[in-house]
Amino acid sequence: MRHLSEYTINTANNLGIQFPTPLPLFRGSPNMDHLADWAESQSTPMARKIAHKVIENLQYIAFEDFLRQLQQTIDDFHQRVSTNPYVLLVGELRPDKLADGCSDLWIIGLALEYCGLKEPDAILTPEQLLTYRCTHPTVTHILMLDDAAYSGTQKGDTLDYFRDKKIMKTNELSFYVGIPFMTQYAEEVLSSRSDMFKELLFLNHVCMPSLVDVLDAKEVFYANSAHVGYVSPRQTLTYFDHRFADFFSCFQQIYDGSNLLASGISCMMHFQGYTYDPEVAKTNKNLQLITEPEQYNTLTCSLVAPNYGLDCSGYTIPTIIPPYRLHKAEVRNNLNHAMELGRVGNRSSYPARDPNVEVMLSKPISPSPRFFHYKKPIWALERQIGYDNAVMSGNQKEITYNEQVDMHKKHQQLQQELKTAFHILKPRKTEPTYSHLQHILSALVQLFNIFMVITDLRFLLRTIQEAIYSDVSTENIHNSAPSAH
Repeated sequence: MRHLSEYTINTANNLGIQFPTPLPLFRGSPNMDHLADWAESQSTPMARKIAHKVIENLQYIAFEDFLRQLQQTIDDFHQRVSTNPYVLLVGELRPDKLADGCSDLWIIGLALEYCGLKEPDAILTPEQLLTYRCTHPTVTHILMLDDAAYSGTQKGDTLDYFRDKKIMKTNELSFYVGIPFMTQYAEEVLSSRSDMFKELLFLNHVCMPSLVDVLDAKEVFYANSAHVGYVSPRQTLTYFDHRFADFFSCFQQIYDGSNLLASGISCMMHFQGYTYDPEVAKTNKNLQLITEPEQYNTLTCSLVAPNYGLDCSGYTIPTIIPPYRLHKAEVRNNLNHAMELGRVGNRSSYPARDPNVEVMLSKPISPSPRFFHYKKPIWALERQIGYDNAVMSGNQKEITYNEQVDMHKKHQQLQQELKTAFHILKPRKTEPTYSHLQHILSALVQLFNIFMVITDLRFLLRTIQEAIYSDVSTENIHNSAPSAH
């Protein structure tokens, strides 16, 4: 391990950064044969075409390649900051994520231990930085690290936190974004905050292509019309040995091996002439009502989605366990389960840092899973083509990249409004004032308006989850709360 000062080690330890830094225990390289099997099992020709295109553009970043890029990011920082003192900022606002173990803390340990990052004057959370700046006004260089940025929402929220806390003069700061892998969308989101600082500098990084960069306009239209996952400019096909991001950031179906058209199964069954909904059967006499769930499920699996409901995890891409979360018993249990089922990749050469994990690794690992082969749909090809044509003949126009970006910027604005509204609705320890009741009424009106606009249920659920944990300043709430009607 690189020799670090006692001050740096203690400061890092106090935030939850442990040395030596835990490294990925297993490889995440994809099984290309299984992926091809997965692609051919999709329900229609257009879905199969999209699946093959996803596979062709899948980017697996081995840990060594990730570390090399991180090194370039750190080298760029050293060249720019020179001998100036600086603060290393933990860009995570939520205490629960810091306690669970997050990439923000892990990447700091990695940069200090393996990339020779020069020791900072302080390692601070956003809240701590506010106090630090009051007593250290001459330290004006701030470095924020993370492993990857997809939507830019989390780091954008961190920057907004400083905008809201007007006690800190951000226009005196040189703010360095040290994220080795970023989407174009994330860079644009963070660049929109550049007016806050003396300068906002993006260090050397790789631009991760988004899913809408890979698909053509017709395929993007089809994917959105047929509810193929969450196709957006912030969603990538890039993943790492240490992490496969959630469905909001990375194309999840290729990881869990699920059917691309799973959300449209009832529509495909309608196209076949079947329904399980009595109300639908009443209005459409051409549909045969299937009253028994078992019969409907059998028909579904035999016709349009033969692999629906199967646990296909670890078959196309090995189960990936973030090394920075192995201190949690739940995560270790997940790893143990994956090892018992043979769903992990090849063992890396890196040692386990946790004695509990060492005991697990001493057990034999089951062979790679070949517990099934994907079955192919058996409904007639002309019906498959007919269904694709029906999806494509909708009245919606093709969705371009810029339209996708505009749509998600609108979602981001709605997300902030929803966070503000939820914060207002949180219980107060003190008796509510008339002004507070006015804000609550305004928030309820705003929530109703937002729910009328947001049609993406997964986006809505994710937004609500983030809103519950968000820390929106009171000043920002009073500035942005709508007037009551």
